Amino acid sequence: MYKYVFYNTIIKVTNLKDYEYFCMRVILIIFLILFFIISSLFLTTFIGKISSTDQDMLLADEYEDTGSSDILREGSNINNISDIKPDAVSDLNEVGALGLEESMRAGEETEGREIMEDGSSGDGSGNSEDNSEDTDLEAETAGQEEEVPEQDTVKIYLDGDMDNGIYLGAASYGLDSSRAKELYGPDFSKSGFKFEWTLSGLELEPGSTHFLYIYYYSTVSGWDHLRKTLNVSGQKTGNSNIKVFIDKPAEQKAIEDLSMIEGWAVNTDSAENTGIGKVKIYLDGPKDFGRFLGDASYGIPRTGVAEFFSNNNYLYSGFTLRIDAPDLEPGSKHTLFIYASDSSNPNIYNFEKRDIFLSGQKEDNSLIEATVSLEDLNSSKRLSIEGLAIDNSLIKNYLEAQKTEQEKQVSSSTNSGSPVSENGYSVQKLVFRSNSDGNYNIYSINLDGTGRQRLTDYNRDDLYPEVSPDGKKIAYTSDINGIWQIMIMDWDGQNKKQITHNSYRSAYSSWSFDMKYIYFEAYIDGDWELFRINSNGRNQIRLTNNSSGHDWHPNGHPFDTKIIFESGMPGHDNIFIMEHDGSSVSRLFNNDDRRRTPDLSNDASKITYTKYFGDNSEVYYANIGDLNEIRITYNSDWDGHPMFSPDDRLIVYEERSGGKEDLIIFDIRTGAKTNITNSSYKDSDGSFMYQ
Repeated sequence: MYKYVFYNTIIKVTNLKDYEYFCMRVILIIFLILFFIISSLFLTTFIGKISSTDQDMLLADEYEDTGSSDILREGSNINNISDIKPDAVSDLNEVGALGLEESMRAGEETEGREIMEDGSSGDGSGNSEDNSEDTDLEAETAGQEEEVPEQDTVKIYLDGDMDNGIYLGAASYGLDSSRAKELYGPDFSKSGFKFEWTLSGLELEPGSTHFLYIYYYSTVSGWDHLRKTLNVSGQKTGNSNIKVFIDKPAEQKAIEDLSMIEGWAVNTDSAENTGIGKVKIYLDGPKDFGRFLGDASYGIPRTGVAEFFSNNNYLYSGFTLRIDAPDLEPGSKHTLFIYASDSSNPNIYNFEKRDIFLSGQKEDNSLIEATVSLEDLNSSKRLSIEGLAIDNSLIKNYLEAQKTEQEKQVSSSTNSGSPVSENGYSVQKLVFRSNSDGNYNIYSINLDGTGRQRLTDYNRDDLYPEVSPDGKKIAYTSDINGIWQIMIMDWDGQNKKQITHNSYRSAYSSWSFDMKYIYFEAYIDGDWELFRINSNGRNQIRLTNNSSGHDWHPNGHPFDTKIIFESGMPGHDNIFIMEHDGSSVSRLFNNDDRRRTPDLSNDASKITYTKYFGDNSEVYYANIGDLNEIRITYNSDWDGHPMFSPDDRLIVYEERSGGKEDLIIFDIRTGAKTNITNSSYKDSDGSFMYQ
């Protein structure tokens, strides 16, 4: 029967029309089947999407509720310990170390600003091919930078600035500061801050050097910062057989930007080749802490190295790293850490540091002072930072108010017939050195040329006197047993005290504005360098180490912790300014004219100095704002060593003519010049003494 049906069907479709109808029905059935299959797949996918979206939204809500955004890094691509609120210092001991440890581990496992898997850097060095993650982090940073603190705040960063350092946390601000009260009165007594943290999860290698960036936010002028060095006790790590030398950037030279780093490295344990595997470079901190700039290209020919070691296998020992110039603030100081590792064992290494100074002037919004201590505990270290932070505009307003009050007192004294001059000082003298009695001694004289008085009576030379800001003390240089030393005496020559006892010449002293320190120059290591010592003769420290030129003739800032000084090889001297710890060195004038012996006016708005034209020199002064130079002298011989009076009305300078030296007073208001000493002797090194 089946055969019959099949046969009958075949017979029926043999007709052409019936055959076409049959094919159309088959095709329609196939389309319907495909439609149902596609519809089912679409519905399944759509329902899955809805479920996934709902779950993601729920997770996002939970993420926001738990405050996970608090552990985002503060700053560009930076390891962040925790987002500590002001005054929450005690919380650091519990969460800070753990947060840093986890953050640093995360940095090692992911592609970020730290060391990537391929050894390149994603911080703008030009060595990264994929910057997608950096872009996300930069966007994150930009969002954070818009957050402005609502009150004065102090934040601490390790081994980098706010954009590149490890955020440690916020200090307690608004504490009592006897130092601020002493400097600027009781209204500033609540300008102190304190920060304490136990570094239990942060391993600082013995003998290592780190840098603390102390940021202060003032609601008046915004952010400013202070850079402090943190030296860890112990022996420096590193294999001494690995030699690292840095050619560029040059030591103690201001640079426009950081775009090229060059040098050489060899491992003297290896005789067959240089023995160096990689050279890695970090900025502002040692490895695993500082900003990784990249792996230097190694193997550049250095014939001088091969000749020095008498080993031609050391020929290809040079390294270089070209980078896109990092965004470094003009006038700022930074430090390079350059590591060279053994070719067979990367755990064997050595490193060298190089301080770099960016040319330009750093804008200072605030006065920040800090003392740092690192205490060894049983299994950890405790970092303590204490100091003060005050907006400079508030200090300026205070000083102006003090000046106004002083002028009122002067007016009152004048009306009552008191013997006080129009500028408020009852004593107005010059202190200077003279050889009128054979050798050089220190003298004082009234501004009208009368009352000449000898203050020292010594059988060797006394020279370079400078009067303290209050007019009560005189610091000067004395030849003690053939070596210049720094001395201090009262304004009338009494109570002489030697405060340096060096084996090398120490001279040209200058006071800090608060009379706490004496700055001076010393001839050491073949050139002149700058030092600082407490005015009581304790805690002498070296501020500069410039083998390529002299650093000398320091002058303390009238109300800030800065030093203005002269630097350069003879014939190429110019004027620089730095912090009183030797940091943040910057050049004041952009051109290469030779300028020496600078002095700032009492309000810091003007600077006077000696400017050279060949062997001839003249006295100039300029406004700090525009550095528009005004010439005071026109002498065919020599004029120099100028200094302002405390009221900024006068400038005293030396005039050499006909084999003698005289002290000339120049009145800035009238342009009048008066020869005060007018003798046949050599009278020089004038300094005003007002009381």
